[in-house]
Amino acid sequence: NSSQYVLHRWEKFWDNPDKFSPERFLTTPKPYTYIPFFLGPRQCIGKNFAILELKCILSELLLRFEIRKDPEAPMKMRSVQSILCFPLDNSYIIKPRNDV
Repeated sequence: NSSQYVLHRWEKFWDNPDKFSPERFLTTPKPYTYIPFFLGPRQCIGKNFAILELKCILSELLLRFEIRKDPEAPMKMRSVQSILCFPLDNSYIIKPRNDV
């Protein structure tokens, strides 16, 4: 049983843990070293609501916008998390849908 606060600031797993550095998530953390909603009986009571809210927002965005890969952009292999959090290039074309 460990504290989420302690786990997320453990220097064994995180370099300079108290520094705000979103780039550290460009690579997938080791399993069970980053647990934003925690696990087990003491998990966050808002976890399911947050996931549901994310699904609603994503479905609304997909309903209102058309997202396509730019055919002229070079193909780069990156993790999904890095694409969503850190768009390094303009490899996607996002246009409002006319039929909505």
